[in-house]
Amino acid sequence: MKAWIFSDLHLQQDRGFPAAVPEADVCICAGNIGSGGLMESVGWLGETVCPHMPVVLVPGNRDYRGPSIPEVMEQGRSHAARFRRLHILDEQVAVVGGVRFLGATLWSDLALFGDEGPAIEAAKGLADYTEIRTSRTPRRRYTPWQSIARHHSARLFLERQLSVSPALPTVVVTHYAPSLHSVPNCLFEDPLAPSFASNVDRLILQFEPRVWIHGHIPQYREFPIGKTRMVCNARGHGGGRSDFVADLVVDLLADTGSTVPPVRKTTTRTSYSYA
Repeated sequence: MKAWIFSDLHLQQDRGFPAAVPEADVCICAGNIGSGGLMESVGWLGETVCPHMPVVLVPGNRDYRGPSIPEVMEQGRSHAARFRRLHILDEQVAVVGGVRFLGATLWSDLALFGDEGPAIEAAKGLADYTEIRTSRTPRRRYTPWQSIARHHSARLFLERQLSVSPALPTVVVTHYAPSLHSVPNCLFEDPLAPSFASNVDRLILQFEPRVWIHGHIPQYREFPIGKTRMVCNARGHGGGRSDFVADLVVDLLADTGSTVPPVRKTTTRTSYSYA
């Protein structure tokens, strides 16, 4: 199965994407199409991509910005119902073309380096915690502690689903990165680094899904963790460092080598920004 993979398009900076829709069997979007929340993401994918192929969408952090998380999800799913081939997954499963997709935003647990205390303090200034609400009446803002709770909920969902051994090949899609190996080492000293990723390598190595796709970190990168092929193709903000490939099509059923990669050496620091 060939998959067109992308995330973090931030269409507010470029309405001309894509120049052409590549040939593929499914489109996998790991979140954050634009700045208008989930409704914008669903509308754009439904109108631009669904006429050509089914779509698997996992919401990114920006997709939750709106009246409240429950309302955002309800509105997004209602809008997606107009497009029969658009699957929104947040702790849900979809089967497309004989492949089982497990989707979850996988908010960061803010414990990438062990102690979440400094990461919680650093994260408090992020827009997520002023622009995302858990309820509108009473008005309640999203908090780093809720991010941690949602991370553990998603992690439990993935563990339960991956512990089942179906006949179908399994692909996991998350918005946030699931491994330190996805994080450029230029971010290692950044107090916000734990807001980009969590460490779920143990789960990956234990259950060995065929492919794990994520977004949020503006880069194109493919590498193996054990027998699992890791893929990120996030464009990010204009001017940021990104190896984004607009027409990236990946064969989800291709075999890869089995290894854990060394941590990547990257020296450019100022070109990354929290998405």
